[in-house]
Amino acid sequence: MVAPHYDPEVGGVESSVRLLAEWLVARDHAVTVHTSARAMDGRLLPSGGTLGGVGIRRYPLQLDLGYFRSAFRPVLGDADLVHLHGYGVLTNDLVARRAGRPIAFSLHHGVSMPHPTALTRLQRSLYDRLIGTPTLRRVGAVILANRQDLAWLEARRVAPKQAVVLPTPLPDEAFLPGDPARVRREFGEAPFLLYLGRIHREKGVVEIARALPQLPGLEAWFAGPDAGAGRDLRAEAARLGVEGRIRLLGYVPEDTKRDLLAACTCLVLPSFHEAQGIVVAEAWAQGRPVVATRVGALPEWVEDGINGYLVPPGDPAAIAVAVARLEADPAQAVRLGGRGRERADTLRMARLGPEYEALYARLRGGSS
Repeated sequence: MVAPHYDPEVGGVESSVRLLAEWLVARDHAVTVHTSARAMDGRLLPSGGTLGGVGIRRYPLQLDLGYFRSAFRPVLGDADLVHLHGYGVLTNDLVARRAGRPIAFSLHHGVSMPHPTALTRLQRSLYDRLIGTPTLRRVGAVILANRQDLAWLEARRVAPKQAVVLPTPLPDEAFLPGDPARVRREFGEAPFLLYLGRIHREKGVVEIARALPQLPGLEAWFAGPDAGAGRDLRAEAARLGVEGRIRLLGYVPEDTKRDLLAACTCLVLPSFHEAQGIVVAEAWAQGRPVVATRVGALPEWVEDGINGYLVPPGDPAAIAVAVARLEADPAQAVRLGGRGRERADTLRMARLGPEYEALYARLRGGSS
């Protein structure tokens, strides 16, 4: 497997790569993850090691221009198959040109959703045409997290037989019961809505602050690293006079995440751009309802009024109405969360893992 970053880095791609890699090792496959020796915070990590039975090889960057535009040159040895992770990552484009063996390519990020600024849309258009699409045509399988990206691939003449929809899996640990009592002991008794993920503008976090004046008595807690929007979030909360009802918890470990989900009124995901929204499934695994925006792949998972509520992006009033409905009707919240858990069960690694194995077998039996 080739990924821009791996443990100890924390993120959606990193977590899903580790989950798949360790599941494959448990099934007696030999797996090595090739990744960057430079952490996202600039630290240099050891060049090799083993974690959970997965071999790790880290390489110095030959180009260091950020998460996507950095590159290293992995030595793939006698690998029978290569699994690339992350569309738009230059390392993966380089590997696809010279791998000489079957390749599966998980895009992870939703490729059909527009970027938020004119400059990034222009950069992405040039990359797609000159580098990205030629890479996808070279590989044996393109793995998508959602179905809406199928039309994007078809428009770029990527063969339909290459496309495989496999959503991001959930570890069994996500279903372990959280402890609401621990949250109340450590953080207090106030009811709260929860946001999980990077504190980033494209995630719409400021819209939660704008919804709070219409949700008296409710706090908003944010669990995740600050990716540049923390200052805007605090400033908007102060402007609206709700700064005392905002908590930025930073990164939290998995057990604390489960506790927070088990204790919250609901999860709110107000994104402007979302490939799948694995945090929605994590909330469902704890039986909690969700309020999410009608963007990207979220409507593929969230059925309005069935397992959560969908609202328009950039509409804090609609967020407030949906959250207030869940506050006012706890029985409905339980029903929505229960239906969500049924959906989350379909994302267990035990269900999705064999589909990866079957895909690998098909690629090895054919040509990349």
